[in-house]
Amino acid sequence: MQAAYARLATQNPYVVAGATAGGILCSADVAAQSLNDAWDPQRTLSLTVFGIVYYGGPCKFLYLAYDKYITNSVAKMVADVYVHSPLMLIPSFYAITGALKGETTAQIWIHLKTEWREAVLGTALYWTPIQLVCFRFVPQHSRIAFVSAVSFCHKVWLSYLSNRDS
Repeated sequence: MQAAYARLATQNPYVVAGATAGGILCSADVAAQSLNDAWDPQRTLSLTVFGIVYYGGPCKFLYLAYDKYITNSVAKMVADVYVHSPLMLIPSFYAITGALKGETTAQIWIHLKTEWREAVLGTALYWTPIQLVCFRFVPQHSRIAFVSAVSFCHKVWLSYLSNRDS
């Protein structure tokens, strides 16, 4: 099974990355919402679409670029956790999920501004050791799968954080 996934991920890196991340992020949101009384399908759809679009597009592109231009695994982790996440991933998360939940641009901006610091700090604490392992030991074709699987807990928390006032 792992060999088949590796082959597919190598042949169709963006499609496989998006499908993998979308499925895992969908599960993460369902888990986060199970802590509440009611399930919001719009919220789950927004997180699923974020996984497909973001991890299947810009994130996969960056991971391929890291391997091409950065040789040191610590430098890859720094680029990913301390540059990519606060400047691209977290704003994209709020923009994509907020838009799909029907928030206005102004609402998304206020939401992001209010929670950005907490989201960045929590993200850095969680991802620093994980990305060191990822960039050092996980082969390129399996990185989005690894990150998506490990991100289950992170996305449950981020989904909760970004929806706690809903």
